[in-house]
Amino acid sequence: MVTKMEIVLQKLGNSTVAVLPPEFLARFHLAAGSEVTVSPRSAGKSLDDMIALCDLNGLNSDDMPNDIKDWDNMKPVGNEIW
Repeated sequence: MVTKMEIVLQKLGNSTVAVLPPEFLARFHLAAGSEVTVSPRSAGKSLDDMIALCDLNGLNSDDMPNDIKDWDNMKPVGNEIW
């Protein structure tokens, strides 16, 4: 029985996909087209845990590195829906 597994996200065109093995799909009664909810985690911490470590009071656009500013101003490419 599959209880925990690590997968590597893969690039497919302009998207990134998670490839799940058949035994995982069968265990959780999933198939192509099934809806799932994903909760991002890093090193055992949730996104909420990591955000709680940030000082959001001192954040302003003048303090951000240029690559972050550029990222915020990028236009979508491909078929993203915004």
